[in-house]
Amino acid sequence: MTVSADRGRTLVFIPACNEESALPGVVAEAHDALPDAALLVIDDGSTDATVAVARDARPLQRPRQDSNLGLEDCYLQVFLAWLS
Repeated sequence: MTVSADRGRTLVFIPACNEESALPGVVAEAHDALPDAALLVIDDGSTDATVAVARDARPLQRPRQDSNLGLEDCYLQVFLAWLS
């Protein structure tokens, strides 16, 4: 996973697994609340249309994991990438 770190910018991280119906509202609320923040959606092995919905919502980045690795692994990957 490649995440561009901008130390002066807030990161909003949205882990998603089978969230095609909820994701558009969550992304919109995040943009409304923090319009200058970097928005990162990670699809954690969804089997529904979460990836397509995330692409349409146009977050900054949309890394995808091939299988569901769980929330803990998503957070770990984001923090390690953002801090590297």
